[in-house]
Amino acid sequence: MMGLRTVHGMVTVVDPGERALRLKETEGQFCRVCCTEATRVLGEDGEGTLSLEALQPGDIVKAEVMEEAGGRLLVQRLFLLRPAWREIGSFET
Repeated sequence: MMGLRTVHGMVTVVDPGERALRLKETEGQFCRVCCTEATRVLGEDGEGTLSLEALQPGDIVKAEVMEEAGGRLLVQRLFLLRPAWREIGSFET
């Protein structure tokens, strides 16, 4: 295993059967991260623990991942930064 690194992105696919998420990191750049039984999924406040199934496309997340030798990204901790249902407020509204 390699060192711990952070991945930020928008959830595009949640696959509970494979325990995996597809994240859009930047325009045109995607990555697949895999969760294990030890993965902690934390809510917006960083305290509440969520299930993987609670995540949905459009959620903005930050994942702390370990890269395996084959390039597979294993999530240690995943933080929900902004749920998909929350509108981004602007000073104009």
